[in-house]
Amino acid sequence: MSIALDDPDYWRQRAEASRALAEQISDRTAKQAMFWIADDCDKLAARASLRLNDDEVINGAEPKGNCRDPASGAMEKLA
Repeated sequence: MSIALDDPDYWRQRAEASRALAEQISDRTAKQAMFWIADDCDKLAARASLRLNDDEVINGAEPKGNCRDPASGAMEKLA
């Protein structure tokens, strides 16, 4: 398993690249598919961030980075 799977920034970059590509696509179905892929990459970034924060808590460090607020679903920056 690649270390990138646990890197939230990797997935955020993939989401950004997918959205940029979607903007260039003229076919409506393909464009929507690329936006769905971008949304899935955002979800993977959130999961990777949670895994990263869990690992830090288990190892005694303070969590850092971003996490998703379970109530609103919004991403929040941790100190």
